[in-house]
Amino acid sequence: MNQFDAPAMRLARGGQAVASLAVMGWKVHRREWAFVTTLVISAFALVLPGILGARALAGPNHEQAARFASVAGTENYLAFVTLGVIGMTWAGATLTLLSIALQREREQGTLSAIWTGRLAKPLLIVGRAMGSSIGIAVQSLTMFAASWAVFRFTLTLEAGALLLVLGASYAANLAVGVAFAGLVVRYRAAAALSNLAVVASGIFAGVAHPVGVLPEWAQVVAQFVPLTWILRGLRAALVFADAGEAVLSAGVLLLMAFAYGAISLWVFGALERSARRRGVLDAI
Repeated sequence: MNQFDAPAMRLARGGQAVASLAVMGWKVHRREWAFVTTLVISAFALVLPGILGARALAGPNHEQAARFASVAGTENYLAFVTLGVIGMTWAGATLTLLSIALQREREQGTLSAIWTGRLAKPLLIVGRAMGSSIGIAVQSLTMFAASWAVFRFTLTLEAGALLLVLGASYAANLAVGVAFAGLVVRYRAAAALSNLAVVASGIFAGVAHPVGVLPEWAQVVAQFVPLTWILRGLRAALVFADAGEAVLSAGVLLLMAFAYGAISLWVFGALERSARRRGVLDAI
């Protein structure tokens, strides 16, 4: 065995462990009794209010659609708002993936075992979260399909650019989510702060309105919010047929993943050390 064999074997075993944990997490998620029902309900409970609100603002005969188009760049307000709501749902779910995975371990009393086991902590955490990622993707796709089936809004498709945006958005939200996971390790839960972050992101990112209608200071803040670039990329690929804009959004999201990821890792480490000092890893 040469000097490169041992690291390669550890990497291969780590990859197998992550894959096994992801499959296990997906099976648990899929077997929950309300999984299918939740998909259908969420498609209408989350998306429908936004669509009806946009239609109301456009007027019964769409006479106000031109005003919307003057600031949004398109009269296709149904697609614009639908992608905004679904994009925020996708972002919120991926942002809290790690937090939920760790919170479940805490509730089961096994959180401390992650810190003392032989498998690296990141592999365990990410592996458990990846299983739920499949459920989130299925939920987002179901919401989109149900909304389109009812309202039949016009769409374009830049498939390659769309996949880049989705992959980069997943990386950016997972990176930010590490900091919220640290709150679970140190404190009892991070659900309230995570939800607050998602709601605040939606206000700045322009879920149901163009960012350009916000005050100037809010537009500046919006540029540092990952959801802004997620929605910008999704709309570029599916509404404006602008692959270049979508690729640009994906690139910004990847830069955010590296920058925010570094900050989140530092925050996670500080909170973990605090949890160790206080002996609260498995405190419920």
